Amino acid sequence: MCRVLHMVCILLVWSLAHYIIYIHAENESFNIVQFFSKLYDSNWNYSYWYLYAYIGFLLSLPLLQRLAQNLANREYVYLTILFVIFYMIVPVMQYLLWQGNHNLNGNLYPGWIGSSIVIYPLMGYFLQHRIKDFWNKRRVVVLWLVNIGTILVSCYLTYFRAQITGVCDEANSQAFHSTFVLINCVAIFVTCQYINNNITILQKIQRPVVSMGGCTFGIYLLHLIIEDKTPLTDYLWNLLREQMHMPPMTYAFVYCAIIFACGYVITLVMKKIPVLKRMVS
Repeated sequence: MCRVLHMVCILLVWSLAHYIIYIHAENESFNIVQFFSKLYDSNWNYSYWYLYAYIGFLLSLPLLQRLAQNLANREYVYLTILFVIFYMIVPVMQYLLWQGNHNLNGNLYPGWIGSSIVIYPLMGYFLQHRIKDFWNKRRVVVLWLVNIGTILVSCYLTYFRAQITGVCDEANSQAFHSTFVLINCVAIFVTCQYINNNITILQKIQRPVVSMGGCTFGIYLLHLIIEDKTPLTDYLWNLLREQMHMPPMTYAFVYCAIIFACGYVITLVMKKIPVLKRMVS
């Protein structure tokens, strides 16, 4: 419960920071009803959906722990099969066949399985504690081939949907964005496990990796403020795209790396200050 209260405080403080920035930019006065109204049914920063989900996860954790510890391995397999069928295969096939005109009755979906605060923690527990020694080099390679294949399928579905609808804006292009993301998560998790167990390179870079890992939460909390509320974005665009004519995809990676680095440095400084440290960790 202490962790829940801590995350609620973080959500309140950082949402308040975004609200103050918002009213300053819009030249509006502080309205506590407006603040809490949006905080309740929406949020003051679209990326903070994760904080709401994490608080929900923490509230569910005592039950999830008992579920994770008491499921047999075959039941984990069954859980995974259900998720693959209802949240991967069915959405893909019904769109390929009927382009959204016919969808499976929503009451048939085992909705609790598809919840992000259920399937991902349970899968992480299964990979970490039940089949940790299952993965060898060949199996990891096969897993990545499957992962790359599903990414390509997702790309094709995005293209196919755009051809059907004639719309390819940000919102509509994400319809199949997360369809196979569980496979991608498993591939990355397993790969990190395999590298950690079989390759010594991580031991040589342990300090910077641990340091960056300890700052990722702060970077997450800060990155939109750095992007939207500072002149850095405009400066980078003018320098890298307008003047240096950097290719769009290269610019995207460089831009993300710079925002990450800025957030990392700010978080490191904040973690040196006792009061602020609690707000980024």
